[in-house]
Amino acid sequence: MNHRLLFACFALAFCFPLKAQQNWLDLTQATFESAVRLDGTWHFYWQELIKSEAEALSKPTLVNVPHDWYDEKPADTAAYFPKHGFATYALNIILPKNRPDLGLEISQIFSAYHLIVNGKLTYQSGQVAQSRHEYTPYREPKVHRIDASASDTLRILIQAANYDHFNSGIHYSLKLGNYEQQQKGLTSKQSTNMFLAGGLFITGFILLSFSLAFRQLALQVPFYALFSLSLMYRMVGSEPYALHTLLNHFNYYLAIKLEYGTIHTAALFGGLFIFFLYPKQSAKWVRVVFYSITALSLLIVLLFPPVVFTATLKYYLFFIITYVGVFIYILFKAKMAQEYTSGYLIAALAIVLIWTVFQATTFLDYGSVPHAFNVVLVTGIIIACNLALFRTLLLKVNQTKMAEAEMDFQRSRQTMLSLISHEIKMPVATLQMNMEIMKASINNTEKFDEIKEKLIRISAESVESIKRMLNDFLYFMSTKKEINDSIAMAEMGTFLAENWSLKLVLKESAQGKDNLYLTEKLALKYIINTLIINAQKYSDEQDERPELILSQVNEDMLLEIRDYGIGISADQLSNLGKPQAKINQDQEVSGMGYYLANELAKRLGHHIWVISRGKEGTSVFIQMKRK
Repeated sequence: MNHRLLFACFALAFCFPLKAQQNWLDLTQATFESAVRLDGTWHFYWQELIKSEAEALSKPTLVNVPHDWYDEKPADTAAYFPKHGFATYALNIILPKNRPDLGLEISQIFSAYHLIVNGKLTYQSGQVAQSRHEYTPYREPKVHRIDASASDTLRILIQAANYDHFNSGIHYSLKLGNYEQQQKGLTSKQSTNMFLAGGLFITGFILLSFSLAFRQLALQVPFYALFSLSLMYRMVGSEPYALHTLLNHFNYYLAIKLEYGTIHTAALFGGLFIFFLYPKQSAKWVRVVFYSITALSLLIVLLFPPVVFTATLKYYLFFIITYVGVFIYILFKAKMAQEYTSGYLIAALAIVLIWTVFQATTFLDYGSVPHAFNVVLVTGIIIACNLALFRTLLLKVNQTKMAEAEMDFQRSRQTMLSLISHEIKMPVATLQMNMEIMKASINNTEKFDEIKEKLIRISAESVESIKRMLNDFLYFMSTKKEINDSIAMAEMGTFLAENWSLKLVLKESAQGKDNLYLTEKLALKYIINTLIINAQKYSDEQDERPELILSQVNEDMLLEIRDYGIGISADQLSNLGKPQAKINQDQEVSGMGYYLANELAKRLGHHIWVISRGKEGTSVFIQMKRK
């Protein structure tokens, strides 16, 4: 009797070997309007690559998917499974009779897998093998079409192998649903990421070009450009891996180093951008700690295998979350110190902080963030950062240009001071000489009567020269920008006729015009007189005398000082407007007339240019804008 009972037990165990072990998921009530996560209990066959559970050599371990298999242990031992190795997962599903075409979405399984459905090999991601030498890792999100037309039962087996990653096995949820919806959703995610990556690429490319054009912006612009390019790769080279879809069989080891490396480069260049933009608000030790930790973590990515840097990344993510807070603090300090900054930049870093926290949350398996929300955050980062950068750099450009203009102005003031202080010696010396002559002539009235008119004339000319120099000096040295004096066309003709005994030509366009033109008459007199002296200096006695031609071009007054002298060479023409001070044998300054006239004209808002007429002489033009 006991033998019969024992035989019956063996017979039942042989005929129904999987009865107690089979794992069934009942989806008969599912409508698949939304995808069903295949989370829950799966059979797990360690160190076995089987195509059906009937081939299993050992009893399965029951595991809760998703998971890392090294967190599990066999029922008969206290030791956990190792990180590296191979195994097979198994799940049986009962489907409803009325169902759409089904698709199984697998984002990635670490680090290679084969999908077997109802005994048929459906897909291979890399090469699953029992040794590292024969195995090939690969990752690419896929929606696998499930052929379940012949049966209402799905027997899913997934062979997996991992020798490279810190995570192992089915780490992310598998989703079963309507194939078209699943495929459309995956394509939409990848397309959206490609679009955002395009925006980041354009931003990075343009800003690199911008940094070459405006070198005075130092390194802030290229740092931000490289930050954008790093984020660009993150959008295409990480989940949902749009780049892997475009490039079939993209090398796994290159891809994973780029994926993890760009986390570090984005953080590095973003930090450099903040530190270089606001150096006064960035403590040295804060910079040193940031550079050191980031460089160390990046070197780990570059020099060590994936199993090392995929394990250490979580610590670096915590570090970056802390430093995003530091960056926001630096921005607030800059704002309080009235540095050139923008609320957009603060908003952008706040979004970066949120995005980084969510990225770390997903990576550390504390939760998942909807892809749409991730897209909104990245879009916000792009928009806010670009608005902030445009505003900040525009302010920086203006600040730099203002500083350069102030330096040029100070140099011009110093040059003007030196020249006038030297030139004023001549009329002062003349007055001193006249005073000595008058003293010597006190007792000789006849001699004094002979020279008094000449002395008075020379003294008056010297005083007039000193007055003109002082006026020009005071005007040139002042910071006053407004010009309150004005002159009409007819008044200009009278002004020229009264001050210079040269031929004056009033063109028809200048006659009968009552437009007013802003100027300073004393400074204008100095400018015109200087240009006339130059015209006379380069004319011989046999040449025609210089003449003045007054006309109106559009709304502007145009005065031409035309001479018929020896002309001006191309070299001389190219050096006009540059200070070329020389002291002649009479201890007078020469070579500075046109320079001073041109500088004063700029202060008045006038424009001077010179045209050589070859052997026929030279024409100098003064253009005055209408009031």
